[in-house]
Parts: sequence; C-alpha cells; structure tokens
Amino acid sequence: MQGPAGSVVRTTSPVTLAVAGVVGFLVLGALASVLGPTLPRLRAEHGLGPAAASWLPAAFSAGSALGVGLAGVLRGRWALAPLLTGGALTLGAGCAAVPLAPGGGAVAGALLLAGVGFGVVDLLLNLTLARSFGAGSGAVLMAVSAAFGVSAVLTPVFVGAAPEDLVAPFGVCAVGAVALAVLAARLRTAGRPAPAGGAARRHPAGEAVVVGLLAAVLLGYVAVEGGVAGWETTHLLATTDLTDGQAARAVALFWLGLTVGRLLAAPLALRHHPSRLVVGSLVGAGLALALASSAPLAVAAYALAGLCLAPVFPAVIAWHADRVPSGRGATLVFAVGLAGPLVTSPVIGAVAEGAGAATIPWVLAALALAAAGGALVLVGRRSPRTPGPAGVQVILRDPAGHVLLQLRDDDPAIPFPGVWALPGGHLEDGELPVACAVRELREEMGLELPASALHHVVSRERSYDYEHTWWAALDVDPATIVLTEGQAVRLFSPAEISGMTLGYEDGAVLAGFFAEHADRP
Repeated sequence: MQGPAGSVVRTTSPVTLAVAGVVGFLVLGALASVLGPTLPRLRAEHGLGPAAASWLPAAFSAGSALGVGLAGVLRGRWALAPLLTGGALTLGAGCAAVPLAPGGGAVAGALLLAGVGFGVVDLLLNLTLARSFGAGSGAVLMAVSAAFGVSAVLTPVFVGAAPEDLVAPFGVCAVGAVALAVLAARLRTAGRPAPAGGAARRHPAGEAVVVGLLAAVLLGYVAVEGGVAGWETTHLLATTDLTDGQAARAVALFWLGLTVGRLLAAPLALRHHPSRLVVGSLVGAGLALALASSAPLAVAAYALAGLCLAPVFPAVIAWHADRVPSGRGATLVFAVGLAGPLVTSPVIGAVAEGAGAATIPWVLAALALAAAGGALVLVGRRSPRTPGPAGVQVILRDPAGHVLLQLRDDDPAIPFPGVWALPGGHLEDGELPVACAVRELREEMGLELPASALHHVVSRERSYDYEHTWWAALDVDPATIVLTEGQAVRLFSPAEISGMTLGYEDGAVLAGFFAEHADRP
C-alpha cells in the first residue's frame, strides 16, 4: 500500500529512489536554465520588449509557486507515485506548448503550466530525498541535486549551438519529463500517518517567524538564481562583444559553477551547520555578482556566483529541519521561495529598460546580500531550547499498540536510576534531532531505522530540558535487542503504562500520544 507523497520510499530501494531523483533533477535543471538563453529568440519572435519579456519568467515562477502549494495540499492524501507522475506530465505538456505558442500571452500560459509541474516535482523530490537516507540525507540531497546543475550546464550550450531553434530545447525538456513520469509511476511508498492532532500542534514560540525568515531567504536565493539564468544573456549581449550563441553558452558556466559547488558542498554539509553555509554562500554570491558589472570579468564572475550559490537551497531545507523538526511550514518555504522571480523579474526588466542592462548584476547582487541579511537575522534569533543540550526520545510501538520501554541502569549518578523510560539521548553539537534519534537507537539497541521511519510527535521545553519526541513502528522481537545501555527492554500496553511511574515526563508524553493515536492500531 502506498503512503502519502513526501513520505519515505521504503518499498523502493535507495538506488531506485536515487536514480529517480537524478532524472528528476536533470529535468528541473534543464527547464530552469532553458528560458534565459531562449529569451532573446522569444522576444524577437513575438515582438516583446524587456518589460513585457520579464513576465515570461514571472509566469513560470508563478506556476512553480502554485505547483508547490498544490503538492503541499495533496501530498498528505495522495501517494507519491501518481502525484509525482502527474507533476512530470504537466511539466512536459507546458514545455511542448512553448514553441507552438502563437503569441507572447500563449507563451506565458505554457510557461505557467510548465511551472506548475516544476513546483510539484521540485517539492516532492526534495522532501522525499531529505527524509530517505537517515543522518546522511542532507549530504545525499546535496549530491543528487547536483544533477540539476549538470543539465543546467548542458542546456545553454545546446541552445547556443542553434539559438534560433525553440523546438529542440523545449522538446528535450518535454521528453525528459515523460521519462521521469515513467520512473515515478514505479515508486512505492510506505504508509505514513497524518500529523497528530493536539500534540503535533504544540510548537515552540516563534516558529512562524523562523518559517517566514527561511522563506524570505529562499525567495532571495531563487530570485538571484533565476535572475542570472534569465538575464545573464541579456546583460552580456548589451555590455560585451559576445555573439548570441556565445552569450547563451556563457550561462552554462554559471550552472557549471553551481554543479561543482553542490558536489564540493556535500562533505561540508556533514561538518558545518546549514546556517553557516547559507550566510557565507549568499555573501560570496553578492560580491561575485558585483564583479559581473565589469565587462571583462562578467562571464567569470557569473560562474563564481554559481559556485557560491550552490549550497543554499539544500542548506535551507536542512536548516528548516533543524529549527522546525515537525516539518510544518515546508510547503510555505518552498512556495514563497519559488515565487521569487515573480516579484523580482519584472523589477529587473523595468530597471534594465529604464536604466540600461548594465544595472542587472547590481540588482542581483543587492538581492543576494538582502537574503544574507535575512539569514543573519535568523542566526541571531535564539533557538527555542534551553541552555543545556536538547534531547530526543522515541516511542517504539508494535502492531498491537504496545510500547517499548527501557529499564535505565541502576546507577545513582544518572537521572532516574532503575526506572522504566523511553529510549533516547542528547543531541551532539550541530546534530539534527531526527539524526540524533536514529543514532541513539543504533548505538543503544542496535536498531537500524531510517530517519524516514520516525514520525514527529512534539518538540517542547520540559522541566529537565528541551525534548524532541518521535515515534516509529517496531517490527522486531524485543528479545533480539542487544543493549549497550540500560538493564532491559520490554513491551508494555497502554493500560500497564497508565499505572507506572516512568522517568522524566514520559508518563505524560505517552498519555498524550495514546490519546492522539486512540483510533489507530
């Protein structure tokens, strides 16, 4: 049975999921990079000025935001396979319609449709991969998403070889989308419950502010990335001696920088908190884009900007997972982020028409630095946890509804010696809560559960510490568990637990959990 989209693919092998991810990011990269190099041809064919042409990337951006919102609503109700397949086919239909459109309005409509598919595919791939590879999910996402850059490099080169041809580049995007749809139809997901009611709604004060700031940061990033992709060719043609084909191919260097940067950033994501990657990357990109205002340095400076920008998107996703373990607001972050060019592309077009194309890199640099400023504001906000190390606990429940408890060591030097409690532990420096839960289960009990098997219950300040609570299905015999900490493990029914005195505040935690899951076996 398939579960909601965005849940982990457990009945599909990691290799198959990774292959689907690579193909998906190849399609997304091709579509994201095709519009900029083809924009001069679209303008010439349909008689569009800079201001009017700016609404083409804006239409694509609006569709992307709409697609993200649509996927966010449906992914809790539909399985991954049909939703991802539908998104891919929608993307392909929009791409196929672009070269056939009779006028600028029809082109905008086709790009809007392609954008809807883009948003659906983008959200599902990122959220699914971000939860499917345990503690290394962030690094895997960074590496797999490098495929985005590969196709984004090749597409401008392909366009530059025949800048008058619109059918071939958009046709390739459409064919790639069909290939993705075929792969997506074969994905199978394990069931995932809907978010719990009251327990899931309890969240730290200021969570909405965190989501809003991350959305603003991602909006700035996408605006810069889309601005370079959509306007670098126009800027180079106006300020350098490059031909149409050379200017289109120059955009490939920006995407090459982004691709190399993603690959280089994957190991960095294992060592550094995502906030550091986001701030440093945006500041570096802002400085590189300022250098692009110099005609002799422009091509190299745009490539350097791509290198700097590379870690931002996946790092923002990891940052959101750190600050909002429940995952709430992920759809909003994506939707607002992908709407970036909807706001900024008309501004860039108006500035280019009024003050000249030479101002384009300065506008992009300002956007990058503004996004960095938003990231710094979030860095300066106190993370909603006590000064001590935050902790995690995991409710492991068997099919009959019994919960696994761990009898703590009878050591007077530890809290609650010789008392039954939920398994768990403290976060290590820079560790994400879900990664900590995976590690604690592996180290203390030898249980190998993927991060995607853990479902968030609540994160809140308690009398002893700030605690993240997760639950997971237990499908092993407790007698086979070999403990490295604690005296024993045993399954208890809800009725038995109600009469026990547990360590920490585990009795209250489980009472709330049982109340929220009373209708589930």
